[in-house]
Amino acid sequence: MPAEKNALQNYRTEKTVVKLAACTLEPYETNVLADSAAGAFLITMPPVAECIGKIFAIRMVDATAAVTITDHSDSVDWNNAGGVITLNALHDRALLYSDGACWWTLQDLFT
Repeated sequence: MPAEKNALQNYRTEKTVVKLAACTLEPYETNVLADSAAGAFLITMPPVAECIGKIFAIRMVDATAAVTITDHSDSVDWNNAGGVITLNALHDRALLYSDGACWWTLQDLFT
């Protein structure tokens, strides 16, 4: 049982990550620094049901190319126009919240 408990604790530990290319976020990767120096890419949110109550912060740290955020195709109502959020300037950012059924945009800032 200790190994299971340790795995669960690691799963719940929130982490800051730098993303450089297309990816699907893990439920614990809640603070994301998007670096598009190598080119545009897509960030897919993790399954919404696995992230209930979590807030994800995604911020551009290099604006060489656009970074697009989309859902995992499981959100009841991906509530953004066109189903995507596009960050394309330095320090553009978005805060997304999971209620277990859909992703909500709490705030987005485009510079």
